[in-house]
Amino acid sequence: MVGSNFKAFIDKHKLNTLEACHVFGIVSVSKLYERMKQEEPLSPAIAILLRFYTKYPEEMPLLKNVDAAKLRDKVNDVFFSEDPVSMTDFSLMLGSKVSAVSRWKYLDIQPLMFIQRLLQVVDKLSNQEDFERFNAYLAMVEEEASARGVDLYSDKDWDNKLTLNTDDS
Repeated sequence: MVGSNFKAFIDKHKLNTLEACHVFGIVSVSKLYERMKQEEPLSPAIAILLRFYTKYPEEMPLLKNVDAAKLRDKVNDVFFSEDPVSMTDFSLMLGSKVSAVSRWKYLDIQPLMFIQRLLQVVDKLSNQEDFERFNAYLAMVEEEASARGVDLYSDKDWDNKLTLNTDDS
């Protein structure tokens, strides 16, 4: 296995550079590019991983994208069964603009990676039905809104209405 095999695998599975680094345990993007250009054999460990993932791509330790609209439904089932959260408020809970979940759902747009990380956190909490940590998450959303001088669910906006409060205590 040489760099061209490595690059072909990454291209075939449409891995972005950060995903490829994560899957193969490569510490930097520059090291990834070095290995993709490599004409001599790859390190045995990477070559074995490449052979294994070629045969069993489902075993790649990818952080799977979470469908925000479906997750909202799940969150409503688990945490808000009596008073479901709207797509607007769910967007705000993710630190996004009010129309974000609708745009992701109806325009088939993927959220940015840092939003995906929040979706993964909320997904994990809902899978575990972890009310304590979910409530802590909601408190952190409120804390961030407060630090920005925003009454989030009244204003329906993350825009900084007042001066930013940088007190982290």
